[in-house]
Formats: sequence, structure tokens, C-alpha cells
Amino acid sequence: MPPPRIEAYMNANYDVIQQNVIQFAGGVLYRLGFNSLGTDLPILTQLRQTRFFSLFLGLILNLIIGILLFLSVLLIYSLLMINVETRTFELGVLRMIGTTRPGIVILLLVQAFAYALPSWILGLIAAQLVSFGVTSKIYTLTGVPIDS
Repeated sequence: MPPPRIEAYMNANYDVIQQNVIQFAGGVLYRLGFNSLGTDLPILTQLRQTRFFSLFLGLILNLIIGILLFLSVLLIYSLLMINVETRTFELGVLRMIGTTRPGIVILLLVQAFAYALPSWILGLIAAQLVSFGVTSKIYTLTGVPIDS
């Protein structure tokens, strides 16, 4: 393959890689005289053995992300429910002194955002830092550049 060679093999779909390699090799063999040469593409043989690995890995990662998303939603919900249950008396007093129902709802929403926004911001910063570390480690081990 023409430089950069690694780009041709970075696609997760084996069929696309196979099509590109065969198309390139076919052009080269046609110019050299395909009827007088024997062809063998060992890179496709090796990639064919691992073609389902990236699919299963992507499926497992999507499943883990879904589970973690569910757990985070459940955690925020339980924190809010505990907060509401522990502050029932305080909310009753606020209702008694004249706070309207929309006021109570706005108070609960502000508390929800007080939990969610800082954790969201800190989580994104931590994820970027971990991503930079992991991608640099992968780059030093394999020599394959990965966008963080």
C-alpha cells in the first residue's frame, strides 16, 4: 500500500480493508503481468483470522457504556430521592410559609443540577486525561497514532 500504510488497515470493517488491498494489489499485478505471477496476500490472511475481534470488542464496549450510563442515572436518581426524603420536613415548612409548587420544583431542579453539572465537568476532564494517557501508551507500544 502507498504511504501512510497504517491508514489502509485502520478501518474496523474487514470487507473495506479487503476491498482496498485487493484493488491496490490488482492494479499493481495488472501492470506487472498478472498471468505470469503468483499472488499471495498474507496480510489479508492474518486480518481474516481477527475480523470478528473488533466487532466483539466494540459490542462489549457499547454494552459496558450502556451499563455505566444506567448506573449513573440510577445514582443521580437515588441521590435526589434521598435528598427529597431527608428534606421533606424542610420542604413542608417552605410550603407552609408560602412557597408555591413551581418554586419547590425549581428548588429540586437546582439541586439536581448541583449534583449533575460538577460531576459531568469533572468526569469529562478525567476522561480526557485518561484518554491522553492511554492513547500515548498505545502509541509507544504499537506505533499506531490514535486520536484521543
